[in-house]
Amino acid sequence: MDFHRGDQRGRLWASRSDRTPGPTRSTAPRTDARTGRLPGAVRNTPSPNHPALPSLNASAGQSCSRSGTTAASRHIPQPVPPNDVRKPSHGEPRRLHAYVLGSSDEEVRRLIAQSAQLRPAAEVALDRIPIQPGWRAVDVGCGPLGILDLLESRVGPSGIVIGLDRDRRTIQVASRRQADRRGGPHLICKVVDVRADSALPVTGADLAHVRLLLAHVPDPERVVRRALATLRPGGWVLVQEYDWSTWSCDPHLPAFEELRDRIADLWTGDVRIGRRLGALLESTGVVSVSTNTIRHPAAHPKDDRYTLLLHFTGVIRARLLAHAPAGVEPFDRLVDAVRRHLGQPGRRITDPDLHQAWGQWQAR
Repeated sequence: MDFHRGDQRGRLWASRSDRTPGPTRSTAPRTDARTGRLPGAVRNTPSPNHPALPSLNASAGQSCSRSGTTAASRHIPQPVPPNDVRKPSHGEPRRLHAYVLGSSDEEVRRLIAQSAQLRPAAEVALDRIPIQPGWRAVDVGCGPLGILDLLESRVGPSGIVIGLDRDRRTIQVASRRQADRRGGPHLICKVVDVRADSALPVTGADLAHVRLLLAHVPDPERVVRRALATLRPGGWVLVQEYDWSTWSCDPHLPAFEELRDRIADLWTGDVRIGRRLGALLESTGVVSVSTNTIRHPAAHPKDDRYTLLLHFTGVIRARLLAHAPAGVEPFDRLVDAVRRHLGQPGRRITDPDLHQAWGQWQAR
């Protein structure tokens, strides 16, 4: 879909130099997922500006909008083969180089449930950004839901919300789930690999959001720069990622942490990246950067989060073990120890901290 200045909606893509600029410095407390009242730290360090970026190109990628889906979007991709493992450099363990959790029905349901769980945290971060009605917002790596619905409610009927994801199936689900939301802002869902595609389907947006994507790529800085490429000068970026090093079991179980760390060593990217989001944004030219940390309540046996580590292990087990057949037995011993431990009463899981960072992109 193309947007032109003469269009009714094309005016939304024009430059907005008349807007009141956002604050040059901001503060954000460390926040509890339920109460939003725990103290926390803030980063406020200006950085060099980011280069100018290209203009709108709505033809890039495959589109799924409220009017329907393309033939390409109806294709369901095949799962990644078990030997999808990147060769390591010297002294480095082999890592998977694709989204190892796939796009099965079960994974789509998990991602939708995850969006609901993280909704309060997303609201906390969005409250820190001066979003205005009529804004153009992009959710990079939105999956089947992401925060598309939250962005719609913020930008209002005159706004535009765009969801980008490399997986056709999840984009189709996202488009279908939003199709009955009549009277809201214009929603566009596009199949785009932000790492590989040279042309992005939109630029000049007011807000770009990335959540739980950077840990799945080996080059997170490139993904951040590509997200910034969707923004107008002065536009806002919000990034959210976990830090797995804070994922633990109570009472303490060394096997839980060892299993967690073995999976982390073979994951697609850095699952501890949350702790360095502020520095990452600053290194890519974002200014007025602020950070916040969300600590979720403990997960109990009836909570899906309680067995999430075992779920991840089961989904990617064949791939994790493909590079080291001799390591199957000790790996399985860890899994059995964790399963037995969690099967006993009085156990709790402390979710990994969710880190948030946001700021403004300034063009040279």
